[in-house]
Amino acid sequence: MTAQRKRQLFWTVLTAGYLLFIFCNSLQTAQVSGQRSLGVVAHINRLLENWSIPLAVTDHLVRKSAHFAEYALYGLLLTVTLGQYTRRLWPHLFTIFFCGLAGALCDETIQLFVPGRSGQVSDVLLDFAGVLAGILLCLLCRTAYRRRDKKPNSRT
Repeated sequence: MTAQRKRQLFWTVLTAGYLLFIFCNSLQTAQVSGQRSLGVVAHINRLLENWSIPLAVTDHLVRKSAHFAEYALYGLLLTVTLGQYTRRLWPHLFTIFFCGLAGALCDETIQLFVPGRSGQVSDVLLDFAGVLAGILLCLLCRTAYRRRDKKPNSRT
């Protein structure tokens, strides 16, 4: 197996595994999911208090931020994975958009069958916004990296 094929396999498996991780989170009951997010809320609020920051985060903010962040990473992984198969991403962006949206739709559909959970259109939109942010971040980093490599060496 060539080094290129190994990279393709690595990133493909990593991205699929990450999507499976997202789906496993959606399979948790509302009680388990709620306890986890309340634990995160308590931890963040303790940190803010220790740093003398007069703010407090809410469960709603933590949950929605988690949706956005996990899908931003998914969008980034999708973009890096596709980049292993082609050097020209722009003609294939629709593929990444489709995979990101399909993942969000499947995630929210899974929640329809879990006790106490509900699939919400607003969460699909939030998840897809996260995917778009991850794609954008990856494309910006990729562009900056390529521009840096094209600069002539300034040493004399």
